[in-house]
Amino acid sequence: MADDPQSFVPGVVVPLIATLWVNNKVTFLEKHGTSEFDNPTGAYELDLSLVFNSSAAWRTMHVQTDVFCSGGVILPE
Repeated sequence: MADDPQSFVPGVVVPLIATLWVNNKVTFLEKHGTSEFDNPTGAYELDLSLVFNSSAAWRTMHVQTDVFCSGGVILPE
């Protein structure tokens, strides 16, 4: 599937960190001040169930701090 051109989803940011969650959504966090957009929020969510409708697949989120150096750990419930 990864080499199938139809599965390509155009991104909205170059993420500093990307995380796939158990709800089949991926969060992308970008470093502050590096966005190509005029008014970036720094955080976006991609719903993998909507990848064929890119306008609905991406959701804007907001972060409360600057993401500079980051790492992530997902712990089981």
